[in-house]
Amino acid sequence: MVDIHKQSEFYHVPPLIGTLPRLCQRDLDDLRHHLLDKIDCVDPAPPTAPDHFQTVLVTGATGFFGAFTLRELLRQHQQLVVHCLVRAESQEQGFSRVQENLLKFDLWEESFSARIRIIVGDISRPRFGLGEEEYNFLSHEIDAVHHLAADPTMFGGYRFLRNVNVEGMKSILDFCLDGRFKHLFYASTMGVFPEYFCEFEKEFADCRIGHHMQPDINLMKRIYPLGLAGYPWSKLVAEQAVLLAQELGVPVAIFRFPRTGFASTGHATERDLIIRFLAACHQAEAEPVRLSLMHDLEPVDFINELAVAISLNPMRQSTLYHFCNSTSPYENVTSEDLGFNWKLVPYPEFKSLSQTFGEASPLSRLWHFVDYFSSYWFDPSRRLSAQPISERALREDCPYPYQWPEPMTNMIQVGRWIENQGEKWPLPHSNGRVKYDQLVKLGEGYAADMNVDFFEACPTSILEGLDQLVNSLNAPVASIRPDKRSHYAYLLGHRLKANINLKHEFQKHPEITNEVIETPIFIIGINRTGTTFLHHTLSKDDQRFWTLKPYEIQRPTLNDGDYATIACTENDPRRQYFSALMKASRIEDMFL
Repeated sequence: MVDIHKQSEFYHVPPLIGTLPRLCQRDLDDLRHHLLDKIDCVDPAPPTAPDHFQTVLVTGATGFFGAFTLRELLRQHQQLVVHCLVRAESQEQGFSRVQENLLKFDLWEESFSARIRIIVGDISRPRFGLGEEEYNFLSHEIDAVHHLAADPTMFGGYRFLRNVNVEGMKSILDFCLDGRFKHLFYASTMGVFPEYFCEFEKEFADCRIGHHMQPDINLMKRIYPLGLAGYPWSKLVAEQAVLLAQELGVPVAIFRFPRTGFASTGHATERDLIIRFLAACHQAEAEPVRLSLMHDLEPVDFINELAVAISLNPMRQSTLYHFCNSTSPYENVTSEDLGFNWKLVPYPEFKSLSQTFGEASPLSRLWHFVDYFSSYWFDPSRRLSAQPISERALREDCPYPYQWPEPMTNMIQVGRWIENQGEKWPLPHSNGRVKYDQLVKLGEGYAADMNVDFFEACPTSILEGLDQLVNSLNAPVASIRPDKRSHYAYLLGHRLKANINLKHEFQKHPEITNEVIETPIFIIGINRTGTTFLHHTLSKDDQRFWTLKPYEIQRPTLNDGDYATIACTENDPRRQYFSALMKASRIEDMFL
């Protein structure tokens, strides 16, 4: 077994490039001096190996990320006791806050009660504000710390954020050294990289965030004014203190999380920036050109599942982890795909329309921040591609293979969950619509992008059928739930795109028409007469018959055209896409 507290066992973390701003450097120097003075005064016992954890401490358990971290710790380690540091008047009040937060996101299980302990304290105070006896007991009892508590305000100055995000680190590091070494899992942000926050646009188009990479301070100074975007600076300073603690013997992991404000179940927080943008679009019935719905869609529950699994892995070798999906989305999903007929306008016009709502606009207090980054976020030339971010550390240290959830599924789930919140949801929202004219417009635009004649790909017979189907779906007798409209709009638009993709494939490979299909077999029969069973039986004889798979029907063409080696294998991306589509539709609920 690897002795995980030895620095030599970890991949090398390179030093920072550049000089920190004066205030940040002063705070970092203060943290370093504090740590060095502390290690001279203590003689910590060795840490416990992750596969022998019995008790852990979680800060920030009443927050959005903290709720999912707490749930995963309790779920993945059935004997683990989790102490939650909570600001409260009493343990009872603290427990209620933690429980209510888990209930809010449908994470609560009654069995959790016996394994949650409340510590009434504050990370900004020495020893968390605890009495000496209680503190000493915990310093010998706790095996690891998941430090998530922070002021998450991305739009405030460094001076405003440093008290919690930087000064609060002193008490955390003291605790990890008192009694015995404790593992420290620190929740940082991908936002320390300006190229990430600017979505690799414009001058960052050729940039890449590599394995165990540190941000460029000079680049941060240019993109992140200390008085406007202090959050990444506060997290960077804390990261450097954590890395020094590692040199002193504390086993640490820095989890750089992406911007995310929702779970794969659809549960969302109104603090998320993309959620606020979508709410502003609902309100103004307009959308800034090139607003992408496919960025930063790593769901918080999936991220925390990976993070906790890594934290419990005694063989982990990395220090820095980038929790970002480095694979390209299978397809772009726009607001039009989800049935929203918002007017596409340049960003300045979108801002003017939104500002007519004054303080009621979801972006009312964020305009100075959005203005600053608008040239990156709404660049007309932006493209949909994989994020050039190394997730090597995740792949190596997660104890099981994983696949990122399909972004399209996430978008549909979020819209459904928000709709079901009704008046409890504090931001403007509405449902998509299934409209024939809008679907045809969407198809025509897609056909133009694919250099295909829309009416050849979708002839009159198809369009007439589409018109009838849309009218039937919108008829009162259909009783389509409002939160399902976006899903139906997406499915119908997707079918049009499938026809266009097939036409495009024929244009690229006209030799397809030379294929000979000999004695095809058609299975005909009414429902419940064994037709499905017969189809399954015949499909087993793959020497004589070739049968369409459901995912081939849903998505007949491959984006990359690799039919020789990828098609119909486990690596066929259409399989995951179809699985995600079924999950989003919740069709399995019909059979429960």
